[in-house]
Formats: sequence, structure tokens, C-alpha cells
Amino acid sequence: MNNVDVLSRAYPARISAVEALLRASKPRGASADELRRIAEALDEGGARHGWPTTAAFGGLLRIAASMVEWRNARLAAEPDAQRFLDAAKDAYKIWRSEYGKAPEVSALLSASEQIASVSSVDGVGPVCAGLARVPLPIGGFADKSRTSCHARHPDGQEIEPPKPLEPVFAYLLFTVDKEPANDVHFLEPHVMHDLDVEIRVSHWPEGAKELRLFPVSVEPPSSYEFPTFLFERPPGEPPYRWTQRGRAQLKVPQAAQARAYEFRYTAAFDVPPHEPIDVIGQRDLRFKSYDPALASVTGYQEVDKKLEHIRDQLSKARVPPEDIKNALLVLNCLGNLAARSIQDALFKTSTREADFQAQVRDELRRQPHIGAQLEEHPKSSGGIADLSFRGIRIELKYRDKRALSLEDCKPFLAQTAMYAMGSGKRVAILCVLDNSLKPNGPGPFPAPDGIELLPHSTGTASVHVVTVLIQGNLPSPSRLSR
Repeated sequence: MNNVDVLSRAYPARISAVEALLRASKPRGASADELRRIAEALDEGGARHGWPTTAAFGGLLRIAASMVEWRNARLAAEPDAQRFLDAAKDAYKIWRSEYGKAPEVSALLSASEQIASVSSVDGVGPVCAGLARVPLPIGGFADKSRTSCHARHPDGQEIEPPKPLEPVFAYLLFTVDKEPANDVHFLEPHVMHDLDVEIRVSHWPEGAKELRLFPVSVEPPSSYEFPTFLFERPPGEPPYRWTQRGRAQLKVPQAAQARAYEFRYTAAFDVPPHEPIDVIGQRDLRFKSYDPALASVTGYQEVDKKLEHIRDQLSKARVPPEDIKNALLVLNCLGNLAARSIQDALFKTSTREADFQAQVRDELRRQPHIGAQLEEHPKSSGGIADLSFRGIRIELKYRDKRALSLEDCKPFLAQTAMYAMGSGKRVAILCVLDNSLKPNGPGPFPAPDGIELLPHSTGTASVHVVTVLIQGNLPSPSRLSR
């Protein structure tokens, strides 16, 4: 083959995609995050050579990721799982409108037609397997000779061949109230927020006068108001770049433990061009929006925010959602206890670890969602843990010699992590009471500063130990001024 460019970026992503799709064809196969990461790699490779099949295949990987996420949520009996399948089907409708008429993607179109009719988890595997079987759906090689071979008219004159389809790439970057809209962002409900977008477009197709950037979501339309951005054809040569500001509002507050609102921005020209539009970059936005006064889980707003941050950290670390939920039920109670110990100067009567354990046990048992499911002294890893809730081990420590910091709690991580590994968990809770005498200070630090996620490596695996440092035996404020 003459004049061949080796597309080294797209081809490995293609191989990874096939392997991931084959794993996803099994009932408990590849993760949705894996498929999305491979789709991002295809975006990068596709931007280099411009084959429409690359962009189309990346879009189908994202749709497959939503279907895998739906299947996983259904099998784990998670609430509101249907929204992932709805999002996949809506995204597939948009995909068909963008790529359905491109002859290069006809094989992908045939392999993906089952998506619209999937109604049970059994249908996800065949879709993934069908996509994996499509032969080389991206440009592994770019043959330059294809664009240099001209047909000839009967009189001998060369006929210029039609231009090959060239996808339009639109790269997005969002900020909210001048802050990067990375990961999960918090938006106060019933308040207008600035939503700024920077968009870069690879080229502008003939016949189009306006580019529209608009949000799609499975959320109820009455629950949000997000802007549609309009861009007119600019002068000069491509690529083109704009920035524009809109207003965004979430109208319905969420429960503090509810999943984030999810939105995806897509693009379309006013006159449907022959070229597909591939939106890459930061096209997915996720927002939390709850009223701390109405949806507080601990009674202390700053502690709520800290626990929400820890929840996001555990999600990024791929801790199973059910384990995160169970850990947070315990942490909600312990976070409240840590804040109350400062506000009401608790634990003046605790003189040993057994007293502390009895108090914590009683606090947890009072919680309706915990109650009888709290175990005391369960066996794990050849030892005996202090407490356990649905397999989440809770280790309690008592110290009264000197004032402690979170750094002083690290020697207890190995024991706590080992108990977690013995129960097959990747998350555990360490609660330490600093009950040292502090006649002349120091004064207490804010309760959220004593709550932190401290990962601990156990060799080949890592256990995420959420540490709660409770400050007891505090001096009276009047003594600190003497």
C-alpha cells in the first residue's frame, strides 16, 4: 500500500474497545468508566485523521457505557436505574441523526439497531458483542492514494471525485460561576448561575449559517433551566474559537444523598450538513443541588459538605455504591457526634476505651437505618473488630495522653484496613477519641477538619479508611483566657 500513514493513536484504542466490549457482553463484564475512557482515546485519535467511523464508534461506546451502567444498577437493585437506559436510547437517536446517512458507518448502524429495543438486562450483552464484531470500524490506516485517484471522462479529461466526508469536531470547556465545571459541581437551587462555554470548531461546512449548542438530559424538564448557545459563522480561516456566557438554574433541590443531575451538551448546524458533528471535550456536566437547611444529614452544614466530598472521593475510587451508602449511614451519625462533642463539650466522663465504645454503639443503634444491623465484636481477619454495619468495619480508638491530630491517627490505619479486607470490603471507618486533658488549650479545631479519607495500601490492594477524630475533654472557654 503506497503513501500510508500509521495512525498509532486510534488503532490501540480500537483494540482496547473490542476487548472491553467483549467483557461487557458478559453479565458482569467491563465497567462503564472503562468504555468512556476508551471513547476519549478514540476522540483524540479521530481528531488526527478525521475518519467519520472513529467518531461514530466513540459515540456508540458511550452509549454502550450507559447501557452497562443501567445493567449494573439493575443487578445491584439501585434506585432510579432506568434513567441510564433512557439516556442511552436518547443518545442513540441523536447518533443516528448524525451518522445514519454516512456510508462508512453502515456496518455500525446495522450492529447497533438493537439498542432502541433493549428492555431487559439480557439485551445489553448482544449489543456489546455485535459492536465488537464489526471489522475495523475506525481508520487504522489512512491510505493517501484514495484521495489521489481520479476518474476520467470518456473524452480523457479527469473528473474530480467528490470530497470525502469530513467530520466537524467541536471541543467544549465549561466553567460555572468562573470555576471549572469538573466532576460534580454544587449549584445552589433557585439561584441563577453563570455558565460559560469555550468552544473550538475544526471547520465550518458549506451552507450552514449558525451552530447551536444545546443540552439534553433525562431529568424532568421542569427541574432545570439551562441555556442554548448560538454561534454565527465567523470570518477567517478555521479552526474557530468562541466564548459565550449563559444562565443556568436548578429549580428542584435534591436529597443530600441523591445522585447528581446529569446533562450532556450536543451541537447541530441550522442546515443539516453532510458532515457529522462530533462533540468532544467537556460535554457532560454533573451537578448536585440540595438545600442544606432542608436536606442536612448531620445537622451541621460544614460537616455535610465534608461527607459529600468524601462520598465523591469514594465514587472516584470505584468503591461499590452499596458500600458507599452503608458507610455514609455510619458517618452521618459519627459526623454529628464529632460536631456535638465540640458544641456541648461531651466525653468528660469517658475514662477508657470501653466507655467510648459503649457510647458510640448507643449513638449508632439509635439511628433507625442502623439499629439491629449494628454488630458488636465481629470476627474478621483472625481478629475481633469493635463494630460492624453490613460488613463495613468500624474501629474505635481512645487516647488521653496528649492532644491528637489526623496525622496521629495513621498508626491505626493498618489494623482497620485489615479488618476491612477480611470482610471483602474496600472501605472502613476509624473513629478516634482524643480525650486528653487540655487545661490551657489548645482550643478545638472545626469538626470537619477532623474528618478525612486516608487510603491505606495492603500490598496489592488499597483500603479507603474514613477517619473521624472526635475532640473530647475540652477546656471551658473561660479557662483559655487565664
